[in-house]
Amino acid sequence: MDAIDCARKGDLEFFKKAPLDVLLDARDGEDDSILSIAVKGYYLECCEVICRSCPSLLYHQTRPYGYTPLHHAAYRGNIEIVKLIISACFKADLEYQEDIERQGGDKAHPRKTLTLRDTDYGENAMHKSTHNNQLGA
Repeated sequence: MDAIDCARKGDLEFFKKAPLDVLLDARDGEDDSILSIAVKGYYLECCEVICRSCPSLLYHQTRPYGYTPLHHAAYRGNIEIVKLIISACFKADLEYQEDIERQGGDKAHPRKTLTLRDTDYGENAMHKSTHNNQLGA
């Protein structure tokens, strides 16, 4: 079973043991990462492990539409996963900024806030949640 199949089935043990390159490189036919697939399957614990291991996947935007895992979570109205992604993104941005400062660099411009990232259609996560009547997200 490959990483994509494990994400579709919510195989938590796989994500705890899988090599980092397998987690980072796995994509399905729609260019979704394993994090996006776990989000779509409502696998909160898998999402937690993936966010800890591979925070860069928080920012992965699919081709050709530009969806992030946050767009998928908001569209589905999964509040717990929306909260997880936003807090993991905040933590990743903070660690990134601390690394820049530790290396003697100037204060870097923060990455574009994940919550404001638009799809290729100009929709951010809030748009996606309201389009699907998921007002809680």
